Amino acid sequence: MTERKQPRLGVHWTLVAVCLATVAYAAYMSAFSIVRHDAFLTNRADLGHFDQTLWNTLHGQFLIRTDGGQQMISLTDHVEPILVPLSLIYLIWENVRALLIFQTAAIALGALPVYWLARDELLGARCSPSVARLAGLVLALVYLLFPGLQAANLTEFHATTLVVTPMLLALYHARRGRYGPMWLWAVVVMMVKEEMTLLTLMLGLWLLFIGKARKQGLALAAVSLAWCAVAVFVITPQYAHIEYGTDQSVHFERYAAFGDSPGAIVRTVLTDPGLVWRTVSQPDRVSYLLGLLASGGLFISLLAPEVLLLGLPIMAANLLSSYDAMISDAYHYTAPVVPFFIAATAVGLARLARLAGRRQRGQAAAVLGAAVVLAGSLGYHRFHGYTPLARNLDWPQVTDHHRLLETRFAPQIPPDAVLATTAPLFPHLDHRERILQLPRVDDATWVLMDGASYAQMHPARLRQRYEDLIASGAWCIVDAADGYVLLARRDEASGDCLRELPDDFYDFARVDDPQPQVRVEAEFGGQWCLLGYDVMNVPQWRRVGLRLYWTRTAAAQAPDPAVPSVRLYPFWLGEGGEVIETPDQRPLVEPIWYPPERWRPGEVVVTEMMPWDIGPVFRLGVAVLDGAGRRLPVRMEASSEPAYAMDGSTWLRLGVYHWHEGRVRALDTGAPLKQRADVEFDGRLALVGFESHPTRLRPGDDLDLRLHWRATVRVEQDYAAFVHLLDSAGERVAQHDGPANFYSHLPTTLWQVGAAVLDQRTLSSAAKLAPGMYDVVVGWYKPETGERLRLPDGGTSYHVARIRLE
Repeated sequence: MTERKQPRLGVHWTLVAVCLATVAYAAYMSAFSIVRHDAFLTNRADLGHFDQTLWNTLHGQFLIRTDGGQQMISLTDHVEPILVPLSLIYLIWENVRALLIFQTAAIALGALPVYWLARDELLGARCSPSVARLAGLVLALVYLLFPGLQAANLTEFHATTLVVTPMLLALYHARRGRYGPMWLWAVVVMMVKEEMTLLTLMLGLWLLFIGKARKQGLALAAVSLAWCAVAVFVITPQYAHIEYGTDQSVHFERYAAFGDSPGAIVRTVLTDPGLVWRTVSQPDRVSYLLGLLASGGLFISLLAPEVLLLGLPIMAANLLSSYDAMISDAYHYTAPVVPFFIAATAVGLARLARLAGRRQRGQAAAVLGAAVVLAGSLGYHRFHGYTPLARNLDWPQVTDHHRLLETRFAPQIPPDAVLATTAPLFPHLDHRERILQLPRVDDATWVLMDGASYAQMHPARLRQRYEDLIASGAWCIVDAADGYVLLARRDEASGDCLRELPDDFYDFARVDDPQPQVRVEAEFGGQWCLLGYDVMNVPQWRRVGLRLYWTRTAAAQAPDPAVPSVRLYPFWLGEGGEVIETPDQRPLVEPIWYPPERWRPGEVVVTEMMPWDIGPVFRLGVAVLDGAGRRLPVRMEASSEPAYAMDGSTWLRLGVYHWHEGRVRALDTGAPLKQRADVEFDGRLALVGFESHPTRLRPGDDLDLRLHWRATVRVEQDYAAFVHLLDSAGERVAQHDGPANFYSHLPTTLWQVGAAVLDQRTLSSAAKLAPGMYDVVVGWYKPETGERLRLPDGGTSYHVARIRLE
């Protein structure tokens, strides 16, 4: 291939706009990355791993990091030569934030080759320079808005993300026939990571078979394949054996369904297309692929399949992996395929212009196509992106607790000391030759714990580790405040050897001015009072967290050391009222360090339940258990939302929440249903609305029914509701009886007069039922006698739906 001749193009406003967008992206995403780090949302894996490796490399310890208590070379998992020159950034600013800024800048600069590539492709399709430049601007913006790329930018630091811009530059120069620059950037791609050589291999094959540059293509493919083989089959096994006791990369385990060795995996992929199809056609993998297409501007990229195929090795690795993170646009695994979706869209726009025929039509088609691409990108970004344009932007909050690490505790640790700390603190403190992650202590002379933050280990285990160190007699408390405790070996500590946590340590669990989302006044066991709660969400991972506000009453008794501690016990309920999440799985952190018996009367203590994926809809319940696991009695005083003391006043039934538009929101159980009603049973229980779906069933299908009830007077007896499916002869063929149920049962004796009670029922039609019309009726009866409550007209049931069974 010879270099294509293009008209001379000077600096244009579109190029200036791309440069400004690049700078804006770099500034915004750098700030976002740093704020995430400052809010302890980075960890030992993986920011700490890379940060310590680079720091040690700069200080003469070639690619060395502390792993499993050993000083290991960072070649046990991946071969990433790019890390060696990258370590030089610490000559400019010896701070992990420099690494985050570099990663962002490296990604942002990819907008320039995207602009050049799209511009030149459109010029080659006989579009005017203005249209070509406009398309270049659009594609550069689409690139910067790509949610999967932004997620990779924010997922701590990974060498993988550094492949994007060099790959774009290699591809751009290859298509222009500039082989010198192509080789330069291809070598950079190969230095990033061992599997990235598969991308330059594909580029070489493209030059060989399509690009009409056989010598260059053959040479690039041969070099890429050779380096990949050396990295995967020579370098990695040599060091993987030391750490993992295996002669191959542990990452091949993600493809165990296809074989137990690289050769077996490749053979299965090539000879068992059925298994491959069953894997890649799974809904989550199809959704992942469609998301990539939408991110790149809908489906115009499909007009350039040969460009998309250049990313096939990495795309296949993601789609065939059993590791779910590789098919999520919330991690870094998407980054290496982004160049090919963007480049394919650029080539696709050029082909769209050619397909339109005459030049004017071609230009109109290109402009229209670019508009569609930008609209599709913005639409997808709205739901999945990480800028203010996205509806679910979740900007981290950096608190005084976070700032205390660098202002008070980190300066006290000698820079050459061997330190043991928790995972979130690791990348803040790892500019040292040796650093350990708790619970491992080994030869550490200093230990820093943070009891207030998620530490990637069970909170009780962290507390026990602290107790063990203090009990050993070899460690002293140097400083402690707001959840942090800094320990030093006795011979390292100066002054008196403190062994008791000061009161300031517990400040992390106290709040001066509580402002809960939902206010509650409920007293448990006459000593502990729930004041309210917040339901928190982590949209990126669809996880739900909980924050509860408590106080101890002035009448509380002094703690008895012989009596086991009470347990604060919030829990989540599923659709049928079943318990789906409790502190047994995700414990409250604060009581582990500051148990309720130690609370001072009148102070407000906040406790948090760690975020987790608990499904699409869920109800909150709260109990307090005594030392034997029995629920303490609860007295409900008031609540800003409907709340009930259940099961003999032993736990609180609180609000229902659901995921809506990417956020967790309270479900309005009082919202009117589709069908209105105004009918009372015995002047006590009123049906005010209902809805059912579907209206047509097949034998064996379920009928979902929602009913809205209201108590018109105080109800002194627990009644049971019935929902019956009747055939044309009035015979009952299916039923669902019991108390009102919507994510837990609610007996009628607990109903508040005038308050809406939502009741959800499911009727299953038997497979043997004959086709025809069926009626759904509802009513109430006394469970003890079966006596039904009557309607004003003397009837005992109310007709709510007519269903056709097909």
